[in-house]
Amino acid sequence: MGLTMVYDPVLLWRVEAGRHRPHQTDYLVTDEGVRYGEADGPPDPTTPERIVFLGDSSVYGWDVDYEQCFAAVIGGQWSGGAAKRGIFNAGCPGYSSTQSRILLQINLDRWRPTRVVIAAMWSDMMRTGWTDVEMFARHSSWGYRVGGGLRQTLGHSALFRLMAALRGAPKIPPGRKLFWQTIGDETFDGPPRVDPETHADNLRAMTAMAKGIGAKVTLLILPNTWDMQGKGPSDEAEVYFRNFHRVGEQTGAIVVDMSKEYAGASRAEMPRYFVDEIHPSPEGHRVIAERILSAWR
Repeated sequence: MGLTMVYDPVLLWRVEAGRHRPHQTDYLVTDEGVRYGEADGPPDPTTPERIVFLGDSSVYGWDVDYEQCFAAVIGGQWSGGAAKRGIFNAGCPGYSSTQSRILLQINLDRWRPTRVVIAAMWSDMMRTGWTDVEMFARHSSWGYRVGGGLRQTLGHSALFRLMAALRGAPKIPPGRKLFWQTIGDETFDGPPRVDPETHADNLRAMTAMAKGIGAKVTLLILPNTWDMQGKGPSDEAEVYFRNFHRVGEQTGAIVVDMSKEYAGASRAEMPRYFVDEIHPSPEGHRVIAERILSAWR
């Protein structure tokens, strides 16, 4: 089957667990939403090196085989390949930094990463007719599944407080689609899904969670095609870019900034590094992996 997205009461949507064969690729996804290749098997949380990758479809690996994703490439090369079974490619098409933050908090104790790579940004900037606050307020049903003493206990957790705040947003009229259902629709006006200030807060929260268990954090600004098209990033994009650097300075996280990676390239070179306007090609993933590994060494 192709890529199937299903409703999730906490995260709003996720890739369905099982086998997927979109665009002539073939891979599997765990119940936790982690993509993996059949040859390697699902990631093993008992391996010494456990690297979690968070973000949207550019991290997930849109239209490329699992082995070509930069997460998998890093797994095959880092520590002499010792990290290969400890790669948690937890990127999901359409995931914002808010969803990545919730996903990490849900699975942190289970995955116990030694490194976390955070590349959440592109979906935050998108204007789809919904903000994340609105989507969680209307579509998340997590609150109805928690009651009594458990609700009182969970009330002390950061995840519960975050979800309660999102659920507490004003209700909005029906008739609009969730983000991933709007693909191919017209462009919407209005605010971005996640505003820059909240994006920065999410980066800080994910970094703090990871560092709290001793994991090393890498904040990754993914490359783009703007320079190849003869135009630089928008002023808005620059604000999100600065969030990565500011949080890196505040927390000591490594920042890998690839926003100008292809500044000297021409539009004719786009197909070499991208499968479309934003998603890396196999060669693009290889370059990303190379830059991350260089920063780690």
